[in-house]
Amino acid sequence: SVGSFLVSSLSVLLPDGSARSLPAGSTAHDLAASIGSRLAKAAVAAVVDGEERDLGAPLRDGARVAILTASQNSIFLSKIKISCISHKRHIILCSHKPNGA
Repeated sequence: SVGSFLVSSLSVLLPDGSARSLPAGSTAHDLAASIGSRLAKAAVAAVVDGEERDLGAPLRDGARVAILTASQNSIFLSKIKISCISHKRHIILCSHKPNGA
């Protein structure tokens, strides 16, 4: 019946204009992994429909998604570090160490 129809996949748009199909419920990390293991390892966040999102946030069908890496977006990482410091004034729980540090 029509009421029991479940969406089993979704499609997202990448910055180069291409579309990628993923299983329903996929996250930005799942998208990165579907593109390549190196991207999945380097990914720190995503921009979904113009908003910065955590890699674990579920994607919606038709979303425009860009995967952010540390090398691509030092401003984003600075915002994360400032946020962590402002939330934990006496104990800094978050830090970012560049590769090889």
